[in-house]
Amino acid sequence: SYVPVILFLGSPFYLFWSRTFMIESTAIAFGLFSVLFFIKSNNSYKHKYVALAILFGVLSALTKITTFGIFLTFISIIFIMNYFESRRHALNISYRKLFVTIVPIIVVPLLVAMIWNNYADFLKSQNPLASFIVSENLFKWNFGTIEMKLALKTWLAVFSRGELIMGSTGFIVLGFVSFISKKVSWISLAAIASFL
Repeated sequence: SYVPVILFLGSPFYLFWSRTFMIESTAIAFGLFSVLFFIKSNNSYKHKYVALAILFGVLSALTKITTFGIFLTFISIIFIMNYFESRRHALNISYRKLFVTIVPIIVVPLLVAMIWNNYADFLKSQNPLASFIVSENLFKWNFGTIEMKLALKTWLAVFSRGELIMGSTGFIVLGFVSFISKKVSWISLAAIASFL
């Protein structure tokens, strides 16, 4: 759970923008707390960790849903990996307990964000000067197109700015943790995949 925090604190990109008045660093901080308490709840199934993971997930989603999507992807990947690992090793685990504690961490923030987004769209649609910025019209602006995601030019730009975004510390940490254990290396890959 310390890997994303180290990446965040070692990133020149995020260190710069956290000193501005933009919402990105706040959404990331809430998202990191959500991941932290998700990992704690995944290990212990204590209700207080589940509640804190949901709370910070909701705060991150309400602050900036596109940023929370990164953490949601990461949480989902780790959840699926742990689920199949426990089945493969026939671990003595209550699947009902697993789903009752972990699934709300994924579902509740999404549900709250969808309700809020629909309400915001309703308000914008009432204003003739703002009706064009409802979510439906901003999808390509927020997430890009499939053509952009598959374009070589896009990926060259992403990887050419890797040191700016992650910093040298980030590359060192990811390189180091990938050798610690198979499970940790998969978590590192999941963290990278969440940002793609």
